Amino acid sequence: MRSSQDPREYLPFLSHLQSLDTYRCRFEIDDHLKRYQSAFHHLAETGDMPQILSYMMKHKLFSTACSVFAGHSAYKDVLLTYGAYLYESYDFNEAGFVFYRAGEMEQAFESFMKCDPPAWRDAFKIKIDEEMVEDTVQELDSKRIFDDAAIICRDYLKDDTRSTQYWCRAGQWAEAIRVCPLDKEDMMRDCLIQSAAAIADHLDEIMFKYNKQIARLRIVKDEKMARLGKHTKGQYYFWH
Repeated sequence: MRSSQDPREYLPFLSHLQSLDTYRCRFEIDDHLKRYQSAFHHLAETGDMPQILSYMMKHKLFSTACSVFAGHSAYKDVLLTYGAYLYESYDFNEAGFVFYRAGEMEQAFESFMKCDPPAWRDAFKIKIDEEMVEDTVQELDSKRIFDDAAIICRDYLKDDTRSTQYWCRAGQWAEAIRVCPLDKEDMMRDCLIQSAAAIADHLDEIMFKYNKQIARLRIVKDEKMARLGKHTKGQYYFWH
């Protein structure tokens, strides 16, 4: 405390510090000086986990807390609190890894599957069943993530036919040919025809939008030139 301060301001604080044990006293001083990481280290020595976890959350000292409590019996409490914070912050992927480290596999699995798109590779390491796998394929299909759907169909559902179809939809022809069953070559040909038709439709849509924008550009240009008194019928000047 600086001696220029009014004693009425710091004497009560000094009196309070003198009533505390060593670690509480150091914590209060560092906290007062906004040295939060140092304060946390002192607070950790008190073993007051409710306050420790609260202080960790208040100042977002997650990395510090994990470092301090690694190998400690309270480490799991730190991880679970951190994981819950990440989950509530919609950081599901990171939450999944934190819950996994804490040994909470159900929470880890749920977090991975809540990712957008689902972090199915990490989730499937924890548990797997056919219904869940099928639901994942359907979700990936709805999000047009066809390459992942193709991998799951082949590796987990053992369905080379669907895998081939998804590789075709992803435009990954080499993979489609690689996994296509020998008796499904006609299906491969149909997939190629459908893909070519889809590409043609997409190009038609692009050209329609392009022509629409060009027509609009001409109208805007005509209006601008007319305002400038430099409009010439049938002739268009493009500016930089």
